[in-house]
Amino acid sequence: MLLAADLTPTLRIEPAAEVDREVLYAPFKAALHAYVDWAWGWNEEKERFNFFERLPLSGLCKLSLHGQCIGGCCLDMPAGQDWHLRTFFLAPSVQRQGIGTAVLLHLIRQAKLKQRGMTLHVIHINPAKQLYERLGFQTVRQEEKTFMMRLLA
Repeated sequence: MLLAADLTPTLRIEPAAEVDREVLYAPFKAALHAYVDWAWGWNEEKERFNFFERLPLSGLCKLSLHGQCIGGCCLDMPAGQDWHLRTFFLAPSVQRQGIGTAVLLHLIRQAKLKQRGMTLHVIHINPAKQLYERLGFQTVRQEEKTFMMRLLA
């Protein structure tokens, strides 16, 4: 897969398999629960359905540190178009250690190799917006609960 790589000797990004969804859901919930709850209210049944049934396996990646799953992302990569980061999440215990930066820089490099920009949505109160801005994403639209951000190719 295009995105699979050892980002450091202990940090790896790799395609997720269907069996990985359950282990990925724990860091997803831990990382995003407060923001989703603020924006729309957290509904466990709905969030599990969206994660397990609507998030496409084709773009789902697992992030591992020392062999342990610490987060993931889902990236849509349509031919001839900008890539869209559907979700990106790290367990709170590994946030603010440079891991998110390393992963996003890897995704950005891969997009640029294919001459693609990237887009994403971030909930207004999510501090990850600062990380995205630091890496060159710009807000292109403010929506009711989210910002749509874009990084040019």
